[in-house]
Amino acid sequence: MQNQQTQTARKRVAVLGNGKLGEKTTRIFQSAGRWSEAGRTGTMASGTFTQSVVDPNYGQTNYEIKADAPGEYIDGDGVLRSFSAGDLIIINGTAGLARKMENIPVGTGLEINYLGQAELTKGKYKGKAVHNFEVLVDEGTELLNDEDIA
Repeated sequence: MQNQQTQTARKRVAVLGNGKLGEKTTRIFQSAGRWSEAGRTGTMASGTFTQSVVDPNYGQTNYEIKADAPGEYIDGDGVLRSFSAGDLIIINGTAGLARKMENIPVGTGLEINYLGQAELTKGKYKGKAVHNFEVLVDEGTELLNDEDIA
């Protein structure tokens, strides 16, 4: 008689960067510079704000959003590509985006729109072009400290 082995199918889940188990997701990097170079404006990500992480190479804070809808991004070669709902979108931070994100708690539903570049008209960096963003949060969201938000 032959020795029969029964193999059971295993469902595997990914160990995520935060040490938790979950579904494997794709990480998409969004850069305002790439959008600007391509002459594009619009929604960079819409979904749930999952975390902010300081990039050790540049010292700038990046923002991770779990997409709730498909969208578009521009890859490192300048090619317009698509991402899916459920993908993790990492938006490279800028000083202007950091100011808008600083009071938004993790777990908030939001949308980050890139509005293009504008030239500063006053202050230390007068004449310098900066990236402009619009950040929309779900109605009823309580900000961490809303006294400084205009």
